[in-house]
Amino acid sequence: LKKPADPAEIAALASTPEIAAEVYLASLLVIADDSFMERAYLDELGRKLGLAPTLQEELRAQVQRLGAMA
Repeated sequence: LKKPADPAEIAALASTPEIAAEVYLASLLVIADDSFMERAYLDELGRKLGLAPTLQEELRAQVQRLGAMA
């Protein structure tokens, strides 16, 4: 990557609430939110996508469950 991903640019690609959730989920799958910067990116992406905090947490929980199964 030539520059860090911009949450606003990525969120603009989501044309429906369903796609917004999928974009957020895809980001969760490729980002380990262990660092402050990664967590801040995911938080901002969730806000820009218009996802409710409860949905963001549910998606995080789903990814964690998947990781536990691997």
